[in-house]
Formats: sequence, C-alpha cells, structure tokens
Amino acid sequence: MSVHESLPYPGTTFQRPPDFTLYGDGHAIYAYPTEIAGERVTGLRHAQLSDAQMDALLVYARNRLEPAMAEYDDVAVTDMEQTVFAINAGGIDKNVWAYALSTDDYTGPDPAGRRALAELSNKLGSFSSEVNAVGVEDLGEFEPAAYRASMIEPWWGEAEPVAEWPWAGRTIESFDRVENELVAIVTPSEAQVIVDIGIPDTLVTEAPNGMAYVIRLRPLLPDQLPEDWPSQ
Repeated sequence: MSVHESLPYPGTTFQRPPDFTLYGDGHAIYAYPTEIAGERVTGLRHAQLSDAQMDALLVYARNRLEPAMAEYDDVAVTDMEQTVFAINAGGIDKNVWAYALSTDDYTGPDPAGRRALAELSNKLGSFSSEVNAVGVEDLGEFEPAAYRASMIEPWWGEAEPVAEWPWAGRTIESFDRVENELVAIVTPSEAQVIVDIGIPDTLVTEAPNGMAYVIRLRPLLPDQLPEDWPSQ
C-alpha cells in the first residue's frame, strides 16, 4: 500500500518520494519534512509494524479505499496537490486518485468518500506521530540503495549553468531517454554529489555534450530498484 502526494514543478531538484509505503512484511517507509541548504524537502524514515499493527492499518485503509470512486477531481481550485492511493492487499487491488484533499470542499458527487480519503491521507502523511503513539518499532533514517536522476532541457529557452557537471565518471550516454527526460539510476554517492551542491531549485548544469540540463533527483524504494541492482 502506498500514498503519494505531488504538485510537480519541473525545476525541483529533490523530487518527492511517496509519502507512505507499506510492504507485506510490515516494513513501512514514510516521509517527513527536513531541510537541504535551508530549503524544505522530504526525507525518509522507516519502521517495522507487528502483524496486528499492519492488519489494523490495512483494515482502516481498506474501509476507505474499497468503496471510493477511482477519481475525485471535482474541486474548483487550482495549484493544489494530487494524491494517489494504491493498495494491493486483502483481496483488493485498486488505485484512487484525488485532487485537493486538503480543502474542505465536499460538494462533489461523493462527499463522504472524499472526506474518508482526506482522513486516510492525514493519517499516513503524519505516520511519524503514529510510530510514537502506538509503539511501532522505529528503524530510523531510511537509506535508499539508489536514486533516479533525471535531466530535462530548460523549458524557458537558453539557460546559464549554475553548477559544473557533477559526475566525473558518468557520460551523457549513460542516460536513457524516457519521453522528454534523460534518466539514469545512480548510486547514493552520486546522489550525495547533488545534495552537496545545495541548489534545491532549478539546478542547471552543462553536460559533456555541451548542452544545458536541469537535474532532478528522487530516492528509489526497494520495489523500484532494477532487478540487477546490488543489494546493500
């Protein structure tokens, strides 16, 4: 089960991972606010739920997701977050997409369903308090085994680089093109180079091919790693 909230801005250097992910063995990875270079970004911690704690959480989530509509997009506001819930447990395999859950607008076709999703989003989005409240085993900071590095050409036209090419041992050919992005899976040490640059927004670099790119970085969870990625 996972929940991901986002309002993608193409220039954000540190892209948001899912706010909460629960695996079948009770391992939970959850987001919490932290800072890089004085800017608020999302960090990750993890915890281990007992069988009883996992069952209780899944029942809570299932009771809200199973009757929900597939989409809730009936709020007349702009620039709000999109929340995606995904659950595959207890005989239910379902994705639910909701826009602007943080508003109190329940005037759409399923106000009770929207309210229930908002409650679930709040519960999972503040899981650190859940860890403290019900005695879930805290495993500390989650250290990703790999990151997704992506680059896009500046969407506003010509751009002056603000940092040198960060990866001395990596060429532009090591990136795969995925739609309008160049994408590579990088190691934690390669990701740390980006963190150390300390530019959380619109990090423009000049690649070895002479072109300017905006670099973004997102931590990968265990189920997102390539099959041949070495284990930690």
